[in-house]
Amino acid sequence: MTRAERRRDTRTGSKDIKEQRKKLWRIRRWVSKVLPGQRVAGCQKKVIPTRNQKDETVVHICKHKETESAFFANLQQCGSVWACIFCAMKITEQRKLDMIKVREKCRELGLIPYMKTLTFRHNKREKLSDLLRSFLRALDYYYFNRPFWRNYKKTIGLKHFVKVLEVTWSEENGWHVHLHMLLICEPFDKTTGEFFHEPVALDFLEPWQSACGDAGLGVPDFHGVTITSHDAVNTYISKWGLESELTKQHTKKGREGHYTPFDLARIGEETAKPLFGKLFSEYYYCFKGKRQMVRSKGFNEFFGLGKYKTDQELADESIEPSERIGVIHKDEWNLIKFHEAQEEILEAVELSGMVGFWDVIEVLRECPCPFKQGMTKNRGS
Repeated sequence: MTRAERRRDTRTGSKDIKEQRKKLWRIRRWVSKVLPGQRVAGCQKKVIPTRNQKDETVVHICKHKETESAFFANLQQCGSVWACIFCAMKITEQRKLDMIKVREKCRELGLIPYMKTLTFRHNKREKLSDLLRSFLRALDYYYFNRPFWRNYKKTIGLKHFVKVLEVTWSEENGWHVHLHMLLICEPFDKTTGEFFHEPVALDFLEPWQSACGDAGLGVPDFHGVTITSHDAVNTYISKWGLESELTKQHTKKGREGHYTPFDLARIGEETAKPLFGKLFSEYYYCFKGKRQMVRSKGFNEFFGLGKYKTDQELADESIEPSERIGVIHKDEWNLIKFHEAQEEILEAVELSGMVGFWDVIEVLRECPCPFKQGMTKNRGS
């Protein structure tokens, strides 16, 4: 697709893109109010200070070179994949690109991927903090304190793995914590030529049931362990992308009444019902500081992904081809934040450049605002 075609596609769906951006900003603001004092509340609000204190710290307005969409730069990012919709999008997009490379490398080397999911019995009366603590304890029993896994991974030719922690909520059953695990296996022993054993869910079930019981969780039935064979996984990749299942939790919609955390945030923002703020807060404080994705040792090196980057590093990173078209000084940025006019500014810049920016600023100046006094009129124009 040429650059002109990308621009045409972007403009064709510009109305949808603008509505989506407004919705994302509304969700972000809702989360900030639900979690006051947390880093997410200041994400993309605080300016990164300049090294030279004589220079005024400014916000950059940039445009993507291909899509011509506008965005702010030189702002601090919270790096929370759990709470911030913007950081989650940025982080998981990079994780997705990694998974695409992994998929292609598997095809190149003849490795076979399997998707395994672990879950357990639960009910709506149980607290998320108790469920998560017991679930993580069960995983420790299952993977580290039991000889089963240490021996079984040799029989299936396990080369590497990726583990992703997720949670959903439903009115009927409450919190549902589960783990997706991508098992990347060799088909046969290169030394002996013997084929490895194909992973089967029933092989994992009894050890997982035992681990759940020892950790104080509800012991699952046969639904507690599911494994998708490599044929089904390849079909899944071709339709939706295995990498999306593993990394794009923030984009997943609730299925059959099960809601992801960002579903809860979206519904909370739309309905203003206190229940959803309470649920999102409970979720955040339980998952805060935990890693969503864990990779096996040497994973990045084996698949040529380079040095592993933390969520914060990915959130701070700027890889999109863009150009700076202007700057926003402190007074104007305070005005924009007070009126929560970020998306209006971006839309105006996309339509009319910096002329559109100053048109919006002039409108905001006429509105009551404590930052209005002392502002420099048409600075930088």
